[in-house]
Amino acid sequence: VYDRHRLDRIPRRYTLAAGDRIAATWPLDDAARYDLWLLGPNGFHRHFVGHGADKAVSWRLDAPTETLSLTLARGLKAVSLRHPDAHRGWHGDGRAHVLSLAKTGGWYDILVTDPASTTFRHRIAGRLETGRPSWSEPPLARA
Repeated sequence: VYDRHRLDRIPRRYTLAAGDRIAATWPLDDAARYDLWLLGPNGFHRHFVGHGADKAVSWRLDAPTETLSLTLARGLKAVSLRHPDAHRGWHGDGRAHVLSLAKTGGWYDILVTDPASTTFRHRIAGRLETGRPSWSEPPLARA
């Protein structure tokens, strides 16, 4: 995990097994901002940028149903950057929005923004592992 406001510091590294959870805290900078970048195997990418008082975002990946459930606080907006149904966007209303990952081989790339904020930006990307055959990075599969 890279703290992009403190790149002079060594990134935090973790090794987790499937299903493991970890909780950690990072201090905000002097202006109460955060900018965290997480990288992992198989396209796993998380990038969280914003302010300490930002609205809540939560998501859940479910392998048996091959879905991603995304819950956004009121006022937030999400869009799928690589999904075949990318024309669909979701607006925050406090309920879960479910995206099927069956057409993408489990790949997802979601960007959440707050139209009222110039700094809020949460991106989650990667591949949901189901144990079934799939393909490498989706653009490579189309080549």
